[in-house]
Amino acid sequence: MDYSGIAQITEKRMGDLNDAGIPMICYESADATAEITTVLTLGFLFGGECETMGVKYAQTAWNLIKEINDKLKDVKDEDKTSYICCTMYIYICGASSSFNTSATTAGGVAYASLNSDFNSTYTKNSTKMTSVEALSKFTDVDVIINNRSMDWGLTAEKIKDLVIDTWDHDNSGKSSTEYFAKFLDKLVYIDNLLPGAVKLAYMAHAMYEDTFSREWADGVLQDYIDMGTLPLKGQTLDTVLAYIDLSTYNAVKA
Repeated sequence: MDYSGIAQITEKRMGDLNDAGIPMICYESADATAEITTVLTLGFLFGGECETMGVKYAQTAWNLIKEINDKLKDVKDEDKTSYICCTMYIYICGASSSFNTSATTAGGVAYASLNSDFNSTYTKNSTKMTSVEALSKFTDVDVIINNRSMDWGLTAEKIKDLVIDTWDHDNSGKSSTEYFAKFLDKLVYIDNLLPGAVKLAYMAHAMYEDTFSREWADGVLQDYIDMGTLPLKGQTLDTVLAYIDLSTYNAVKA
């Protein structure tokens, strides 16, 4: 089971598992670095092709992280890109959220570490915005990374629909564009269903587009498609909506 679901395992359920002799393995997967250990562990346990795939998956991720670190090694802390991570459209992630830790691995600096007001306000893993003005005091952030789970295997028309639906998403009568009105040129959506290394690549692109191009990030996604990992196997760059920014939205709406 994923560690994020640990609260769902009550004492009664744990007792049932113990009585039945069923072991439980609790692992992390949301953080892009912790995911590597999880993949290696599960690959080892299942063995055979799973172990081979797990090693390749992990090595590709390690290489990606090293590449990011190498290219940003001369960037001073004060010059790093600041970010706020969101999820479920209008939920703001706190400093300890796995979305935040992943973006740090991608080379950014969490806005929570720069703004004490923000840090003290958003202490949970995710906090729903109470109004469209929730972020109004924090407009000096460089990038907002919104993590969304988006379907794969889509036609070109369905991808266009998903871009619009994601960007304009209705939140109980208020569009996401109202919540992010002051940040539309800083806002990106990244598909949270992608392998951790692929998410890191798109995060790095969002924060340092002059260093990490969109084509480079797409190349990392292509590497995992070519690897044959499920459910990416059989997909193409044209059937997976991995990344949305304002230019993507404007191009679809044109």
